[in-house]
Amino acid sequence: MAGPPHELLQLPNRVVPTAQPALSAFQCVTLREGSGCRETSTLAASIDHSTITVSVAGTRPGALPRISGRAAATVHRMTNPVHHIELWTTDLQRTGASFDWLLTRIGWHEDVDAAWPEGRVWRCAGAPYIVLEQSPAVNGPHDRMRAGLNHLALRAPDRGTLDRLREDCQVNGWHELFADRYPHAGGRQHTALFIENDEGFECEIVVDTPD
Repeated sequence: MAGPPHELLQLPNRVVPTAQPALSAFQCVTLREGSGCRETSTLAASIDHSTITVSVAGTRPGALPRISGRAAATVHRMTNPVHHIELWTTDLQRTGASFDWLLTRIGWHEDVDAAWPEGRVWRCAGAPYIVLEQSPAVNGPHDRMRAGLNHLALRAPDRGTLDRLREDCQVNGWHELFADRYPHAGGRQHTALFIENDEGFECEIVVDTPD
């Protein structure tokens, strides 16, 4: 849904035009007062397409930043608001091998840390990194049907890659889910492969298609 031509940052009894014609979620908005002001207040904004709700940090208790004609709004965009995803395993060798096969075929690479034998890390440009760790604190098997993580949804570059993953997954520690509905098990407009490894981790590998 498109927003109005100029989104507004709304505070109780205060309305401040932002520096951008449209805002996205995960932005920090900083209000800087004119010369002589001793405070800089940082506002964290969340957006539901019609209003912007803010929480205020850095102000005196009970006080809101003073808004005047000299105030300037600066928008800082976070290009990757998710820092990393960490999964725990009971078998790093076997589960790590299955994840390494999958991830390296869809554009990820392993960031090897020889000083940390308990875990493995994979990175992809513009994405949060993925950690797989066999922690000594693990106290039970993974079960995607219980509360917690159900599956990871990752992108493949094209349909050809998706088909090759489907062909080869069985001999690389994965088996296909919903095979009778491939590649549209998630809906007619959704192209994806659903696979599960021997430890029960499910991955949904998605190919973006034109609308």
